[in-house]
Amino acid sequence: MITRFRLIVAAALLILLMLGPMLAAALLVWLDLPPEGRQAMDETLAPRLPLAVMVLLFGLFLGGMLLRALLRQYVGAPLAMAEQMRLMLGANRTFRLRIEGPAEAQALARAANDLADQRDALLADVEAQVVAARAAVEAERNRLAALISDLPQPVLVCNLDGRILLYNNRARLQARALVPDGQANLVGLGRSIFAIFDRALIQHALDTLQGKLERAGSQPLAHFVTVSQRGQFIRVQLAPVLASDSRDITGYVLTL
Repeated sequence: MITRFRLIVAAALLILLMLGPMLAAALLVWLDLPPEGRQAMDETLAPRLPLAVMVLLFGLFLGGMLLRALLRQYVGAPLAMAEQMRLMLGANRTFRLRIEGPAEAQALARAANDLADQRDALLADVEAQVVAARAAVEAERNRLAALISDLPQPVLVCNLDGRILLYNNRARLQARALVPDGQANLVGLGRSIFAIFDRALIQHALDTLQGKLERAGSQPLAHFVTVSQRGQFIRVQLAPVLASDSRDITGYVLTL
């Protein structure tokens, strides 16, 4: 609809530019002539007026066809390219623009295809780095799991939200002995440590750790004692898991 409107406006401007100066010049000449000259001019042009109109209409037709072709190449083609680029950016990432049309449109299509190739290369590189990072994290996790599985103490590794990330079999057996019957599966990957220990105790231990980390030379460990639901006293040591590039706590290790 917008392209058709532009075509109509352009055709109207073309007609105005072609006929306007011609009609204005003829009117000025006709007004400048004496009455006898006007009559002679009318007698001379009147028989030839149909031929002049036909030539004029033919010229307007050719100009309109040329204008339509130009608008199709320089207005319609970019609009079609925009639709193809939306397809390339959305549903079909491997789609590429067709190299067609005038030289300017072909240059634009090549540039868009080059950008899409560069984007795909960057995305592939990022995906490869993500896969490699996941593999490295999984390998490190497996090594850590093998390490803590050999420890004689019950050990649990949690994130700041209290979700259990790693644990050894002794921790699972210890938790089973601490809770009433029917709640033997409180320890597991992704389960909450707060089902076993009170949230306020762990939060207080984390606050203590944060204060020790801010004081140089202090040992970053915290301890607390709690009572299980069966009335047993449990002594817990809490050690921080720090970010690799800062002293921020990203998790903690509980040793029972």
